[in-house]
Amino acid sequence: MQPEYRTKVLHQLARAFIMGLFALYMTGLAKTDSLHQFVASGAFAGIKLSAIALYAMALCQLYAAIALLQGNDIQADCDCGAHSPGKTGPLQWAMYALFLLPLLLGMLPDQGSPADWQQEKGIHDHGGGQPLSSPSAPVSGEKSALPPSPHSRS
Repeated sequence: MQPEYRTKVLHQLARAFIMGLFALYMTGLAKTDSLHQFVASGAFAGIKLSAIALYAMALCQLYAAIALLQGNDIQADCDCGAHSPGKTGPLQWAMYALFLLPLLLGMLPDQGSPADWQQEKGIHDHGGGQPLSSPSAPVSGEKSALPPSPHSRS
């Protein structure tokens, strides 16, 4: 096998692997009913359909890699130049690693949402840190413990 074919096979296998992992992860989220933590409920159908599309694209990349290993370059008839991976180097593999980073972070154990953590610790957040009432206005029936401001007109 020629070195250029070897790099094409490696790139196609890497793409198939990454797309397959994304599809598996999305399918796993849908099966465990954890998808609602990441997307709105109206997008569930689109996410499930995109997982099917990712499975199909991963299978196409895998088929192309296997065909190339057998010596049958299915893209040899096309001379557009868009099918070659270009320069192979650490930058190209770093791009693949960037796609793997969200998958690795998504597979970390679930620590709960920040809202659950706040509730567990007894922290109450009322609308983004805004107080429920104005600090200068006394609650009905109560007198303000603070002396009036010298700048007030009362």
